[in-house]
Amino acid sequence: RTPATRTRSPARPGRRPPRRAASLPAAQPSITMSAVRSAALLLAALLAAASGLRLEPRQLRPTRAAAAALCLAAAAPAVAADGASLFDAQCLACHVGGGNIVRRGKTLKLDALKANKYDTKASISGLVAKGAGVMPGYGERVKKDGTVVPAKLSAEEIDAVASYVLQRAADGWK
Repeated sequence: RTPATRTRSPARPGRRPPRRAASLPAAQPSITMSAVRSAALLLAALLAAASGLRLEPRQLRPTRAAAAALCLAAAAPAVAADGASLFDAQCLACHVGGGNIVRRGKTLKLDALKANKYDTKASISGLVAKGAGVMPGYGERVKKDGTVVPAKLSAEEIDAVASYVLQRAADGWK
């Protein structure tokens, strides 16, 4: 056979196909450490300003800036979130549109809340904190063996959710 008429034989079972030359990706811009340090400094300064802290220039050394940014972000209160966003994040999976996908009669509609004696902010806050039936509690609780389970939501956040539920129930969940 001549090279022009040569046909490729079918691949034999158990053999790998021949390797092809790997194409190199286009050159991508690299991120330098100075850019990372600058971003960490900026993030630390912004988080400090947002949380009302005043950082001294010596506290904003590049090596400490990332740690300061993480600490400030962790310490920032989640209370800034309103009841609606907390409800969406924690409750919406089961209580879409004020309903209840688990127990039909235990909805968040105003008449159901009144019938189940959860028509005040305090009673709804207690329910959210402690839970009932299959609904988990979002407040701090103590297990039978005495270990303390930390709260998923703070007392302020639980009150915000309770206010939101009452407001939406009064509006008919529209």
